[in-house]
Amino acid sequence: LMLNLEEFNVGHITIKDVKIWVDLLKKAKVRLQENGITVSVNNWIEMGHADRGRTFYDGQDFLPMTDMKGNVSTFVTCPLDEKWQDYYVEYVTHLTRELSPDTFWIEDDFRLHNHAPLVGVGCYCPKHLEYYNDKLNANYTREQFLSKAFEKGKCNEERKVLLDANREVMLSLAKKITKAVKDGCKNTDVALMSSTPEMHCLEARDWESLFDILSDGGRKINRIHLCYWEPSGKDFLYYFNSVSMAIRSMADDSVLIMPEIEHGAASVYGRSPRYLRFVMESAIPLILSGMTYSIYDFIGNGVRESFGYGEEIKKLKPYMQAVMDLELKFSSLKGVVVPIDQDVCYKREVEKDYQDLTPTEYHLASYLSGLGITYRYSREKSFDKQVVFICGSSVDCFTDEELKKLFKNNFVLIEGTGVLALKKRNLLELINAKSACFVGADTGYHTYEEVVGNEVICGVKGLRASCRAMAGDFVKVDYVDGINVKSQVKNQYMQTLAPSFTVGKNFAVLPYCINKKLLSQFCDLRRYLVSQIVMKNAPYYVVCENPGVSPYLYKMQKGYTLILSNGNVDSYTETRLQIGGFDFAKVSLLDKNGKKKKVKFTLNNGVLIVKTPMEYLSTTILILE
Repeated sequence: LMLNLEEFNVGHITIKDVKIWVDLLKKAKVRLQENGITVSVNNWIEMGHADRGRTFYDGQDFLPMTDMKGNVSTFVTCPLDEKWQDYYVEYVTHLTRELSPDTFWIEDDFRLHNHAPLVGVGCYCPKHLEYYNDKLNANYTREQFLSKAFEKGKCNEERKVLLDANREVMLSLAKKITKAVKDGCKNTDVALMSSTPEMHCLEARDWESLFDILSDGGRKINRIHLCYWEPSGKDFLYYFNSVSMAIRSMADDSVLIMPEIEHGAASVYGRSPRYLRFVMESAIPLILSGMTYSIYDFIGNGVRESFGYGEEIKKLKPYMQAVMDLELKFSSLKGVVVPIDQDVCYKREVEKDYQDLTPTEYHLASYLSGLGITYRYSREKSFDKQVVFICGSSVDCFTDEELKKLFKNNFVLIEGTGVLALKKRNLLELINAKSACFVGADTGYHTYEEVVGNEVICGVKGLRASCRAMAGDFVKVDYVDGINVKSQVKNQYMQTLAPSFTVGKNFAVLPYCINKKLLSQFCDLRRYLVSQIVMKNAPYYVVCENPGVSPYLYKMQKGYTLILSNGNVDSYTETRLQIGGFDFAKVSLLDKNGKKKKVKFTLNNGVLIVKTPMEYLSTTILILE
């Protein structure tokens, strides 16, 4: 149950003015509980999402948030402000005492970014500047402090103080909100809604500590947001793997995941019920404990049966419940390893501004998944006999010794920004290289890539791929020896300029900067080269032969569960996969009625063909035993 929300949000509402909401919610709670439905409460704001023309009430002498450029909010409060904290603690205790909800939600404005019209990350109000200066025993102005904190180079004392402060302030606030909830109703759980992982990393969020504080020894709950609008299925899966799966990977198996499907006003015309079903199914790899449906507008139009949402959800419920009953664990996900680190902002260097601290490894996961290759995020630093995919921000999070061990004990796939990071660390010998230089996209240096040799790929001899803008920036690498050149880049005159995809004894180099969604990187040539490397070196792998299908492989006590999300608008009469590293004797399909049915299959030379259709914008779940 939401209150004081969106179009009806009147700001930092008083206890007196919230009475009309509380009275209404009490009535709703009785009706819901009579029907066996538990009730949670979402106050919609903590500090506030965005100004949107709102201001503080008379008498609310709150300290507003100030951004990196000195812009001052009219409505969003500074999380350090004691006056606002006292108000909010009293208010939350009142709500939970009056409503006794099973769960109280902390909304995703619990953050230090995305508070329009403010820009950047963090607060630089007088109170925060005092906080920073006390830590530094200094007397910086906002401009001086930011100039030092984000000066070129590694993390200095000022930057560390800023990042530590962001972390400490938000954890301290979480403690106060949790205590306020428990003071109102000791049995109410405190649950979190989270935003994009890149921005939470820039504000130095400590995920583990945050969940420990909010749970207060009870349940840990995260409402991970799914894509709010209605892009193509393949675009949705890219977003899902780089955002939703990344946030999921910041928490252990103890956290209950109840992702949010939101309709709001974000979709063109209105979200179709069929697409709603696709979003629900695609969220299954998060290993769900439930779902959150914010699928009707927030301005009082009520539940619209004509939208068909309830019917679609009801039809899918047996299927979703059957997946939960498999009792899969997120930690049992198998595939190419993509290392992540919540402390990446401490470890990256600034070249131009604070955005240089942004991690880019989430794009590696979406890239692999878009190629049809199983992957898993990992917060570990040591691996053995794995295929590990790294980029520049990954390299920044390993010590020199850890990197040497990584290459020694595993097969490492590295892209362009990772190569440049190795160069900066004087570690190019790890890829048998003597030099590397950046070549921007569309500089005129190179225009296309062509496979070396006479191998026929996808029915084409001498297969090519464009190097234009949609392929991204390129890194020209000069190697010493021990290199197998799989492809080369050429210019418009068909002159060979440099090696492109190369393979060494324990590594492969994909010399493009995979730091955003690059459509040309999903072409047949690059898909073939990357998937071949994975199939030759990964201990476990699944590679989908149909582009646009994202696979997720979970190990069970006996056997494996394979979840396939088809982001295409095409259906397939059968499911074709290349697999390796595990054996099975029986394949079962979990159908949309939640029934497990044995299906026919063939397995020859690592190619698995399952005689069951793969529906468009849908999931197929196979159980291999």
